[in-house]
Amino acid sequence: MYIRKFLFLLLLSFIVAAPLQSQTGKAARAIKKQEKSERSLERDYDKSRKAALKHRYKIQTPEVQERMKASRKKVDQYHKQKNKTTIKDLFKRKKRKK
Repeated sequence: MYIRKFLFLLLLSFIVAAPLQSQTGKAARAIKKQEKSERSLERDYDKSRKAALKHRYKIQTPEVQERMKASRKKVDQYHKQKNKTTIKDLFKRKKRKK
């Protein structure tokens, strides 16, 4: 008897809750449209940022450009080492502290 009531209430709750979680077509399209506009804004920002960096580099004298290039290489190399994670590193033996 209690099992039937429990199953009936469980089934009823699924029937009532199912439509609440689904979105209507208009809402789904609106969300997609908003996401698309956000992506395009992000792309535009990235493009303008790259253009600004390129412009900053071009307005410098050749000596400063060389220094900027050298420091950029140094930074890239540092980040490349820092972000390096391989399977070998996981199993590498650690040196003991003395």
